[in-house]
Amino acid sequence: MVRHTIEECNLAFIHHKPLGTNMVEYLHEAKATRPFPYVLTLGNDTQHVSQAFVIIAGQALEHDTLLQAVNACFKAFFNLDIEYPRQCECDTYQVEWMDCATKINRF
Repeated sequence: MVRHTIEECNLAFIHHKPLGTNMVEYLHEAKATRPFPYVLTLGNDTQHVSQAFVIIAGQALEHDTLLQAVNACFKAFFNLDIEYPRQCECDTYQVEWMDCATKINRF
């Protein structure tokens, strides 16, 4: 069993790049190295995000907020029936469980 570092786990789901990143070049590289959906944020630092995208199969889908991008990315895994990356598997399963538990408790 391989234990991933915190940085590997963070980069598996949300990847941050500075403003001015060449998106065409980035998406071409990402398509070859990241076969799973993930969130890309652009901004000066991780606390000040200017743009948020969900990257699926080398295509960038822009969202108004980081929360909307995370929500769309999670739904992409679920709806497309894609296995979560090993680096963030535990976190995504917990979010999935919490979402189901919240819906059950509403009734």
